[in-house]
Order: sequence, then structure tokens, then C-alpha cells
Amino acid sequence: MDASGEKRDLLEFMASGPLPLRILTLESSFYLPQLRQRFPNGELYAMTSYEEVPGFPEYRGLDIHWRIGDYRSMGLSSYEKDSFDFVLGETCLTHLWNSYDTLMEVSRLLKDTGHFLGSFSNVRYWRVLEDLRQGRYPFRDQRLYAKDEVVKMLNDAIFKEIVFTPFLRFPEEREEAEAFSRMGFEDFSGDLVTKAWMFKASRSTAAVAALKELYTKEVRRDLARLLHRIEYGVERDTSLAALWKLCAEELIFPDYLADFLHEIAAHEERVRAILGRSARASGLEEFAIAFEEG
Repeated sequence: MDASGEKRDLLEFMASGPLPLRILTLESSFYLPQLRQRFPNGELYAMTSYEEVPGFPEYRGLDIHWRIGDYRSMGLSSYEKDSFDFVLGETCLTHLWNSYDTLMEVSRLLKDTGHFLGSFSNVRYWRVLEDLRQGRYPFRDQRLYAKDEVVKMLNDAIFKEIVFTPFLRFPEEREEAEAFSRMGFEDFSGDLVTKAWMFKASRSTAAVAALKELYTKEVRRDLARLLHRIEYGVERDTSLAALWKLCAEELIFPDYLADFLHEIAAHEERVRAILGRSARASGLEEFAIAFEEG
């Protein structure tokens, strides 16, 4: 608890562990010591505009891949596509020049199971509204947003699932905020007492991400191709035989196949029936039960 309000940080969105995650920070180097502690096997990258930052004592021995430059002007094309599990940019939205281009670049860098973590100043915070009421707007070098606008921006950048939680909140200011509620400003989730929100934007929904994490991109590609061929009757018997062979070779289990089918099929029930009959005829009891009872 901070004396000036309830302050949180982006690491609340990340569970620690031994996985060798690839993580990039954009002008958010202050998270690096905690990231190294949480992810001892992680590969950490950092981009900063300040050339003196890599020499700071707190970063020594952390094995950081540094890049000096302003990502807004230099862009992020020097990083490999689909290469990061997380990108942290605490102040990215606040100081963006071209929001669409930068967010599309961040999306491009993330794996299809990756996440972008950031925060933004809330234009609906009651003190901002009071400044506007008084004819003031003291935010010359900052961008402020409402949550709905951030959702639209992130959706445009092909993020599928977005979660918000307060970044800096002042619950003791509830009385002042209620004055604006009486004026007609709706207080969504304590919006009027929240100075800043933080968010986790994911390239895939949680359900789809779980599917993607179990098998390689190549296996998922082959699985999708075979299921689509079965769905649309393209050499169906051959495709069914190839599907059951793939499941045996890659240890794909019935529940996974059913969930995968649910995510990609336009005619799910029809394909389920086909798979159930084929599995029964092929002596694949577990698959037959999964699709006949599903």
C-alpha cells in the first residue's frame, strides 16, 4: 500500500517458474532484476533510449541482451518475428507516436501464445474530469485513454483477449468520484477513482493458448489441415487414416482433438459424427467414446 494510493505492477500478470521464456522490455528496464529472479532460465531482452542504463549496478550479472534506441522512431523490426513470450511496455501507450504501427509491431514480435503487458493513464479518473471541467488539461506530452478505446486499439493489432486491473487507484477518493457519478458519469469497476489501469493483452484466448502450448506449430498445422480436409470431404478416407496416424505418433489425446476441432471447424457436429464413426471402425475406443458422446 502506497501512501498516495494502491500501486501495483505488471508482474502480477506473470507466474514465476523455470521455463526458458523470452521476454522483452520496452523502456521498462526497472523490471529486469525481478524478471531474472522470477525466471532464472529466461532469456531477457531490453530496449531503452538511454545509453547509460545498461551500466547501472542493479543490472550487472543479469545476462541482458540490450539494445539502445527509441522504439518509436527505430521500430522493432530488428527483433525476430514470433520470438517473445512476453513484451513489457509499462509506459508504451502513454508516450506512443503512432499507436497502430507500434502495437502491430509488438503483436508481430509475440509468439501466438504470447502476451503484451502495459498500463495507461485513465481519462475517466475524476481528477482528470475535474481539470476538464475547470478548463485545464495538463497532459501535454502524455496520452490518456478510456478502457474501451484501448480495447479497440489492441483488437486492431490482432490481440484476442484483454484483461484489465487497477494500476494506481485511490479508493479514499470515493466521495469526490461520486459527485461525478451524480453528473451522469458511470463508474465502471471503480473507473472514477482509478488514475491508471494495467492490462494483459494476449495473442490467443486462454482456451486456444492452452491448445497451442501442448504441441508444436507444425503438428497443429498438420492437424488443422487434416480436419479441414475431413470437414469438406477432400479424400476423406485417406485424411482420416492420416489423422489417426498423426494422433498415434504425436500422442494426441481425445479431449485435445475435440477441443482443437471446436476451435477450427465451421461444421463441428458433422465432423464429430464422422470422427466418431471412423474411430469406432478403426478400433480407437477412447476417440470413439469422446466423439460419440460429445
